[in-house]
Amino acid sequence: MFKSSRFLLGFATFLGASTAFAAPVDLGLANAYSLVSFGDFKSNNNSIGGSVAVAGDFAANGFSLNGKSLVVGGDLSYSNGSIAGNAYVGGTRDTKGMSINGQWLSGEAPLGFAALAQQMGSLSSGLAGLGATGSSQSQWGGLYLAGTKSAVDVFQLTASDFTGNGWSNLSNLAYGSTLIFNIGGSHLSLSNGMLGGLSGYNVLLNFYEAESITFAGISLDASILAPHATVKGGNGTISGNVVVADWQAQLTLPGTRSFQSTEVAAYRLPEPIQPERPDQLPVATLPGDAVAEVPEPSQLALFGVGLAMLCIATRRRKLVS
Repeated sequence: MFKSSRFLLGFATFLGASTAFAAPVDLGLANAYSLVSFGDFKSNNNSIGGSVAVAGDFAANGFSLNGKSLVVGGDLSYSNGSIAGNAYVGGTRDTKGMSINGQWLSGEAPLGFAALAQQMGSLSSGLAGLGATGSSQSQWGGLYLAGTKSAVDVFQLTASDFTGNGWSNLSNLAYGSTLIFNIGGSHLSLSNGMLGGLSGYNVLLNFYEAESITFAGISLDASILAPHATVKGGNGTISGNVVVADWQAQLTLPGTRSFQSTEVAAYRLPEPIQPERPDQLPVATLPGDAVAEVPEPSQLALFGVGLAMLCIATRRRKLVS
């Protein structure tokens, strides 16, 4: 009995050590879209390279959507533009001088925005609690950022780090690593060369407190997680996924990058969502859209292996005695 108890204690210690201190950071279904807006979309004379999902109303003029699909929960007002794929519109549709290469779809919404918004909010607040591994310093009109050459580096920044700084310098980073920038502050402005030079990394900018963000003249090889923010500005590009509360920007989103799922130490997965109705689940059904895979229950599998080992050990002990 003593040996069995000792085995259980040792296995429990192993199980806790192997699973409690890391979890995957993943944008889930939002990863399939260049832009997800939980509010409205308003933009003119620009383009988005990937799919777009808007919970509210969509208004655009002289715009090109080159992704596989457009999902609009509210009304659509679209003139002098084009849609390369299919388009779902939950409300009314007003189109003038535009073309669509796919089909107009209606009926049941293909994306549960309420559940997805809750997921992204939980992800943002969870990442905000990570401890910094990298350091930052404002000096000579610039922001100096130094990592640890780890597979994942986390930086904790605030709005004040961007006030008065016109450029940034990054050092001591492992090429191809994941960089998570947690950026605090309610109202932020990023312009010109801030956070440039990130093309060789898997980057997520987490604006966990932001209510408004203005981008001007930026070129960001990164994904943006700002689930509570209205985004404004123009004359710039963001190449990764963008998740916001409201989109009012004149920015180009080429859709050439997406944030890759990464195991991050000390990050804990948020509690699973318990929707009141099945249609609140974030399930994508449009042709060409990605459907999130259900993660393997690794902890349960590992625990099952441990129980099997315990049974074998107990049986052998009985046979010997």
